[in-house]
Amino acid sequence: METLPSQHRFCNQSEAHAATLKHFLTIVVTTSPIPSMPSTALLEALFRSLQLTPALPSCHLIITADGVGTVVSDAEKPNYKKSKIQGKDIAKYTAYVENIRRLLESPSFSDFKSTELLALSEWKGFSGAVRAAVESVKTPFVMVMQHDQLLLDQIDVLSIIKALQRHSSIVKYVGLPSRTTTVGYARRIQHRYGISLQPFNVPELEVPLMPLLMWYDKPHIVCREHLKDFVFNPEKSGIDFRPGEFIEDVLGQHQLDDIKRNGLGAHAKYGTFVLDTARPLVYHLSGRKAEASAPEASDSSPDGSSGAPLDPDELAGENSGTRSFIAAVEGLRAPQSPEAPPLAPGSEAAPSYKFRGVCYRCGQKGHSFRYCSQRSTAEGRGGG
Repeated sequence: METLPSQHRFCNQSEAHAATLKHFLTIVVTTSPIPSMPSTALLEALFRSLQLTPALPSCHLIITADGVGTVVSDAEKPNYKKSKIQGKDIAKYTAYVENIRRLLESPSFSDFKSTELLALSEWKGFSGAVRAAVESVKTPFVMVMQHDQLLLDQIDVLSIIKALQRHSSIVKYVGLPSRTTTVGYARRIQHRYGISLQPFNVPELEVPLMPLLMWYDKPHIVCREHLKDFVFNPEKSGIDFRPGEFIEDVLGQHQLDDIKRNGLGAHAKYGTFVLDTARPLVYHLSGRKAEASAPEASDSSPDGSSGAPLDPDELAGENSGTRSFIAAVEGLRAPQSPEAPPLAPGSEAAPSYKFRGVCYRCGQKGHSFRYCSQRSTAEGRGGG
């Protein structure tokens, strides 16, 4: 494998950096039926976030559009996570995929030098969509993105790849931290499982790498061969993915159970780490909730037509707080519900679902850390 020269420094990215990075990294973005189709506003927001890192648009970009799963009557509620869509949405999804194709070919998308749309004829789910894309990847590393996960800041991609190269026997996956899952990860794990994690310091990175107890589907950079030879190899991973399954839900849970049962020594074969930063680098917009807004509404959105990046200090939450942040993205709006009036700025909605897990802060069932009464202001109560 070709090795990145040591003189490349992320903080001074140039055309030379872009020319180098494209030989090492392919970006894979997965998409599927969502309420905002046929609008491509969600993907356009993701692409704008990729441009925060100047060298990323030079990399080959593969967009995998999953096939359609189950078609239900228009009277039945759709379930986008399981690709259960209404009959009337088939035409919308077909138009959505065609709009993606047109977007990739449009002059406004010229910053991305090499693109590919992989439209699957059958429903595979996230794991299958990633696997299909990886078969087309020629570079040694892959950046995996879901269509509703946005980058919040410039990413030190070159240094991450150097760390993956030079510590390949240990580090095989580097996740980008999110507010709700992996910022302050060691503290969360100590509180929840009583497992003490130690940072892994590497000279290539300015921040430590923290071991992850499970594989997350949030944005990450991973070795292509690790995906092919381990993740998608049932003989080594012990997992044979079925259509519709997420890597996180199956392999991630398998990894967590393995480590809880056999100790941290079991972590080595998974090789999962996260950048141990104090601030999140990715943000979940919840594509299964966002709807396309009327064209005239975009002029009044906080970032208008400029496509300005989201400010992590202004984001009020992920997933359950959709109403508080969706308007910050041009072309999208929160789901419209007559019985749930819009929230005032800065306020926070109660979750619209029953939380069945355990809060890692207090250890009690029935609520998440976000709604824990023991959560202090210093821990960012109300911030996701």
